[in-house]
Amino acid sequence: MTGSKFFRRPAWLHKPSRENLMLLTVSFVIAVVLWAYIVSSLNPTYTVTLRDIPVTVDITGSKAEGYGLSVLSQEFEDPRVDVTISGNRSAIGGLSKNDVTAYVDFDTTVTDTIGKQSLPIRISTDAAYANVELSRPTLDVTMDRYETLSFNVNEIDHTNLHVADSEVIIDEEQLSCEPAAVYIKGPTTALSQIDHIRVIIDDAEDINQTKVYSNVTHFELVDEDGSTIDQTAYEVQATRFSVKI
Repeated sequence: MTGSKFFRRPAWLHKPSRENLMLLTVSFVIAVVLWAYIVSSLNPTYTVTLRDIPVTVDITGSKAEGYGLSVLSQEFEDPRVDVTISGNRSAIGGLSKNDVTAYVDFDTTVTDTIGKQSLPIRISTDAAYANVELSRPTLDVTMDRYETLSFNVNEIDHTNLHVADSEVIIDEEQLSCEPAAVYIKGPTTALSQIDHIRVIIDDAEDINQTKVYSNVTHFELVDEDGSTIDQTAYEVQATRFSVKI
């Protein structure tokens, strides 16, 4: 017999009832929830370690800057730190070095004092985490205040000048220099080392009359023992002198 009334569909082709669809949906949701519970139970905390992250040393806008402090030096020229972050896998599982920044905290424990301070290193990231560990928790930085003070030209070096004959003398009491004082900017600890300024005439010649040497640019910063001070830490606001011999 070939009539269609004698053809029966396989059981799996029957359209499921609304009750069966509801049961399937509930079963799927329960399975997902159970899977998530099992995964979190077996591995509740996920850990990521990111190595060699640069540490930013920037005082701008911080409490330390509000104190008038500036960073003179730091423990390492290019400080770096390893960061271990713990938390939910979905939150930190894809973290990379580009997602985390490390910086010196110039707010929390900084004090209004010059000299060396050991300040904490913090991290910043958009990912939510439960705990963080750093291979180096702090960084030593040396801070000071910059000031501008006036220092006198108390010494004129003219050792390259010679009198033309025995009847000529250089009157040391009448030597003069313009400007007679110079403003110098620098850290307070460095400024405290300066006693005076020494202006040096490089011209080598015999003289027999009063002479003015203009645009003299050779000078030294001198401490109280007469030793020359390295000028790297200072800004000298006048560097051309006029000396009358």
